[in-house]
Amino acid sequence: MMPYTNRNVQGILKGHQLSFAPYLLTYKSVYSCGKRTVYVTRKDPNKFIMKKDGGREYVDIVKKMYEQKANAGELVFNLERGTFDLIAVLDESVSQEPYTIKGLFIDLFDLELPVLTEKTVNLGEQSYLFDINRVGDKSKPQVLAAASHTDNEKRGKDSYSFTTKSPLNRTNIMRVLLPSAPKSTAITDAAGNGIKGASCKWDENSKTCLLGFENNPDGVNVSLKW
Repeated sequence: MMPYTNRNVQGILKGHQLSFAPYLLTYKSVYSCGKRTVYVTRKDPNKFIMKKDGGREYVDIVKKMYEQKANAGELVFNLERGTFDLIAVLDESVSQEPYTIKGLFIDLFDLELPVLTEKTVNLGEQSYLFDINRVGDKSKPQVLAAASHTDNEKRGKDSYSFTTKSPLNRTNIMRVLLPSAPKSTAITDAAGNGIKGASCKWDENSKTCLLGFENNPDGVNVSLKW
């Protein structure tokens, strides 16, 4: 947090041509600044960091300004980028309650890539989710999440195939979006031999297929038909 003295704030407000800028010797904390708001905290930043739970007062100020002045909703670190959600709940939050988000997600921090309709993030935790509901064309077969590189995709009227590569001695778990449940699944190595222990599990709610098999840097060929 950057400490602002009265002189600092006067300069900021004068830059916006506000008539009351010279009168900041009062102990008022909130000032209108054009369409925005400035909050003046008359406390050395060391007071926040040297005192136990001192940061809570600062977070409370930010929360109040964010929710009441900016009318931006609940203050939660939820970063949305395309189909991805990155969520963080601070352990010094003004609330001790966990944060819960509902929808249809793939949990990318879980090695099994489970499909969730609700995710609760506790204090001090983070979550990385793929939002299936934000996929642009759900009728298009596609890999949504995988522990490998995928290429050579081929889409047919009732089929979808691709090649995926990743280092040896690693189990690949991937979730694939399909129009309907696959009637046949073929998972083979570069020589066309079936891979032992390969699995395919269908989730009707998300219209996704969970594939599991051992990786191969020479490539693993996957063919799905429905």
